[in-house]
Amino acid sequence: MLALAIATLVNVAQAAPTDPSKFTSLHPFQKFAKGEGEGVAYEYKSRTKVQFIALLRDKRLAKKEMRVTCEVLVRQMVEGNKDLPFEGCEGASAAIERDENFAVVSCRDEMFQRDNWLAVTNKDGSAFGVWHRKCLSGEQVLVYKGHPIVSLTCLNVAIPVLQTAPLPPKPTVTTTITVACPDGFALVANAWSLSAMPDGLRKKAEELVGSAKGRDTSNATNPEAYKPDAVSRTIGGQLRREVKTRAAVDTHVVIQLRDPKTTAVVKELGTIRLVAGTGTISISDEQRAMIVETIWPTNFMSPIASGAARRLWLFPEEWRNWCSMNVHGLVP
Repeated sequence: MLALAIATLVNVAQAAPTDPSKFTSLHPFQKFAKGEGEGVAYEYKSRTKVQFIALLRDKRLAKKEMRVTCEVLVRQMVEGNKDLPFEGCEGASAAIERDENFAVVSCRDEMFQRDNWLAVTNKDGSAFGVWHRKCLSGEQVLVYKGHPIVSLTCLNVAIPVLQTAPLPPKPTVTTTITVACPDGFALVANAWSLSAMPDGLRKKAEELVGSAKGRDTSNATNPEAYKPDAVSRTIGGQLRREVKTRAAVDTHVVIQLRDPKTTAVVKELGTIRLVAGTGTISISDEQRAMIVETIWPTNFMSPIASGAARRLWLFPEEWRNWCSMNVHGLVP
């Protein structure tokens, strides 16, 4: 993979915090009393940024030291702090390692008693709550642009407290930051079995497939028909969190690049080999600027057929600052 960096113009004004009770993937919600609540770390100890990055990269180490998987921890970080420039464990570890906006500071009591909640979750990532507490002895905190993200001692994620009254508007400052993806960019394909999904999720997937069938792609030339809500955009993240096993599918997904202005096919990039329902292909920075088209086998039910093939289009703006993107296909 190519070691590339993206120079992106961003607004550094803090996004408005979200009420944790509204996090659809983190229900049920409850508040714990001050000083109470379960820590993510099995052992409370001083950790450096390098040690935290190692947890994100080493599943065995994470399992030894944490009550949750890396995926659950990163999902809480991203859902509670909308401006984080990454998605997934690989993207998180790369960004935290290279982006100078991430720093380690000493804990201050107001961080977790006034300005933020601390997240609580069980090992399955389903029993979520928040609580306030004072700093632990010698506690260090990972911050992004000065805002607390996670305690490096207990490994609990900081969730911004909602303001009861609007704050004065902050001046808009535009600056350039570099989001590092030392391993380049990746496109990850996932296959799921509709019959293996929980009832509610299966019903939503069926509705999305039905809606897609009513769109006119003009024989795979109309980009607007590929932009509305789809399985990947709407429930892709939920599938990865809630359905433990991919479909037992070994196959190939063809990858093509299309011109974003004309939609004409520029080149065939190759194939993603799916083994047990998942596979990855490297994408360069230049290729992310194109429409990345995935063409799925005919035995899939989603994506739906358009232009004589089952196609899903990923548009340049959808990559944002992610180092990797996921696309999803469904079998019965």
